[in-house]
Amino acid sequence: MSKQMRIPTVNLEDANALKSFTYACSHVGCFQIVDSVLERASEIGDIQRCFRRFFHLPLETKMKIRVNAKSNWRGYVPLGCETTRGKSDIKEGFYMGQNNDGNIPFLSGRNRFISGNDAVEGLAHAAALWCDANLSICRKISKLVASTLNLTNEEFSSKIMPEGPFWFCRAFWYPSNSSTSAEQSDMGIHKHTDMGLITVLMLDGIGALRVQGRDGKIYTAKSGVYLLVGDTLAALSSQELYAPLHWVDVPGNSESRLSLVFFFDPSWNAPVMDVTYGRYLVGRDFKWMDVCLESISKTMLTNDSRKRKSLAKIAN
Repeated sequence: MSKQMRIPTVNLEDANALKSFTYACSHVGCFQIVDSVLERASEIGDIQRCFRRFFHLPLETKMKIRVNAKSNWRGYVPLGCETTRGKSDIKEGFYMGQNNDGNIPFLSGRNRFISGNDAVEGLAHAAALWCDANLSICRKISKLVASTLNLTNEEFSSKIMPEGPFWFCRAFWYPSNSSTSAEQSDMGIHKHTDMGLITVLMLDGIGALRVQGRDGKIYTAKSGVYLLVGDTLAALSSQELYAPLHWVDVPGNSESRLSLVFFFDPSWNAPVMDVTYGRYLVGRDFKWMDVCLESISKTMLTNDSRKRKSLAKIAN
């Protein structure tokens, strides 16, 4: 039986946080987060309960807020309707983002929740608390990132996030094996790296996230809050920090798995150069919006061919 490798832990309030952060991000590209904001905000646990109730709703109810060409990537994504590297993921999703009325193509607007349903009462409030906690954590981590890059926090922010960070959230529901067909993969989401700066995940302890370290060893994360280094951060550090391949196992026969994911990225109009994500190489002066829109056009399954063509046109 192979030994399970333990993912490092970084206490963001410890005096040695920078040293621990640099080691974990250089060798594994992932660490478990310890921070008092997670301990104080006990209400955040409500978001897991709320989303479990949401995903247990009848399909026809969830489909009322399905992501489509007019929803600005907010709402529900049915099972098998998202791909990773060309393969369908065995998961359902719920997409949220910054509430804004700006001019971000396809992504401006308001989050969508099912109203008048007692089963998901309080979801919007719990989700807002979770997003606020993630922003607090990511701002602390940004200071560590700046130090790693030999920049002041002000220099890092002005170069990468001059208009503030671009962030968005996903709730992913991985049904148990008993809920999926024998022909489907044993991976809830296939091997990939994240394209952004950093990703924060809250795991419920059911099933497992697998992370491949720089040395090729496989690390396992089951419960807690974790950070993953993204391709953009790895590129900014000249690959000193490592963006790991990671994937999710489909849970066993008894229980389904919930994962809450928070993506913290450069400003929408920030210039991003030479960023490798998945199979795609950005080799010229791209803005972050170009990277995002190209990714969306290649990972989302949609019946709206006009939208796919529009996304591809903007990304190119």
